[in-house]
Amino acid sequence: NYTHNSGRGSDIQSESRNLAAATLSFKHEVSASFLYEIGLRQETNEDFGNPLLYSAGIRYKVSPFYQLKLNTSKNFRIPTYNDLYWSGLGDPNLKPETSYQAEMSHIFSHKKASLSITGYFNQVTDLLRYIPGTDGIFRPENTNDVHIYGLESIFSYEKKIANHSITVNATYAYTVSENKETEKQLIYVPFHKFTAAAGYRYKKVSTYYQYLNNREVFTTTDNT
Repeated sequence: NYTHNSGRGSDIQSESRNLAAATLSFKHEVSASFLYEIGLRQETNEDFGNPLLYSAGIRYKVSPFYQLKLNTSKNFRIPTYNDLYWSGLGDPNLKPETSYQAEMSHIFSHKKASLSITGYFNQVTDLLRYIPGTDGIFRPENTNDVHIYGLESIFSYEKKIANHSITVNATYAYTVSENKETEKQLIYVPFHKFTAAAGYRYKKVSTYYQYLNNREVFTTTDNT
């Protein structure tokens, strides 16, 4: 894969960059109940280094009711043109973001109902995010060392009877997103978030209800 970006405008000089990447992936279905996959990705660019990225995962169907998934990867994200050159907001000195991720998922299913529970951990170096300044304007910056970990669960159910259809979906997430230098939660990241939706359909007529519970978030970096 090769990408050439070129940008120019009244507020910036002409800027361009060249990005290339080669990817090798392998997937082996050992049996109907077990598979594993491995991926390698070599990226090259003119400004931010040439990391070798990887991903690996397995899926094991223990029974018709229960399935286990394990995944790990190294990820890399470079600043966008807006991050670097947005007039009055961008920062041309931003660093790329590097992260290591691991997760384990337990998936339960029975007829038309399913429940997945996933625990995860991410270690992120130079996290790219937008932070409000003293003037209230959000600008991009790097956060040196961030640990993000938590639990996510997803439930879904569907029932059809003749021309009637009922669907129910719900999600819950517990997220710790901690700046390791300050040992504080990142701003605007809630510890708890819950969503739910229920829908009913009869022939071509449908109605639904949605619910969102986004718990308290900190708006200052000292968590006051």
